[in-house]
Amino acid sequence: MPTLRRALLAAAVLTLAGAFVGLGDVTSRPRPIHFEKGKASAVVQGILPKVDDAAPRTAAPQEYLLHARAGQVMTIRFTGLDQGAGFSISCPGGGSLDVGRSPVWSSVLPVSGDYRVVVERRRQGAPVVPYALEVGVAGKAGPVEASRGVTGFYQLGKSGFPSLEVLELPEGQIKFFLYTQWGGVVRNGPAQTREISGTVPLRDGTAVHQVGACKRTLSFSRNGVRILEEGRCGAQEDLATFDGAYRKVSPCGNPAVPATPATAGQAVEGGA
Repeated sequence: MPTLRRALLAAAVLTLAGAFVGLGDVTSRPRPIHFEKGKASAVVQGILPKVDDAAPRTAAPQEYLLHARAGQVMTIRFTGLDQGAGFSISCPGGGSLDVGRSPVWSSVLPVSGDYRVVVERRRQGAPVVPYALEVGVAGKAGPVEASRGVTGFYQLGKSGFPSLEVLELPEGQIKFFLYTQWGGVVRNGPAQTREISGTVPLRDGTAVHQVGACKRTLSFSRNGVRILEEGRCGAQEDLATFDGAYRKVSPCGNPAVPATPATAGQAVEGGA
């Protein structure tokens, strides 16, 4: 227990004058974060339980929701990286702002709504992983400069899947992440998943991603993108397709390349 005591002691001396929200372990529903009257920040603590080595996918993350307005500045101070925990921030409507590689993060918020902060294990090791999350929101709401070009989060249909997350880079390229689920419950997870990511040039609103005999053309418009798949794009393996017209649902986009290899019931494809 010395590691747990050290982590909780470190959390207790965090410097922002926030309201203490609570201590708890992993739950299945997002927990709202509220600031006390007159406060602009809050602290939450939690413990990620031991992972079952036989079923590592059962380690559900801890999720929090915080309502904020476009133009305000959100700041997060996180204690737990050295214990194997990590955090990420998602926009209202989808798309990510950051993947928490640093213990301190700050950003001007692009849209108004409920922001989701997810805390989860990033590596195996300790039986339990304690963490502390300090969230502050400062400044007045106001108009925000539009995100770069085609940066954003896109969805095909109303189900949320497939989804496309795009980050337009300054050197005339885009980084993208495609994700979908299909099928029913399988042995190692709720559904089969397929993930594809890459970094490709963007020319006149069009980007082409080619891996082997599969060619994907992404044609961006003002409110969405059309993906055209040609060749052998997983048809032999009976994988779900990404072909179709996607609508832009959020200006947020910071795609993360999958950090773990494919497992049973999954298919991961990459390449520039």
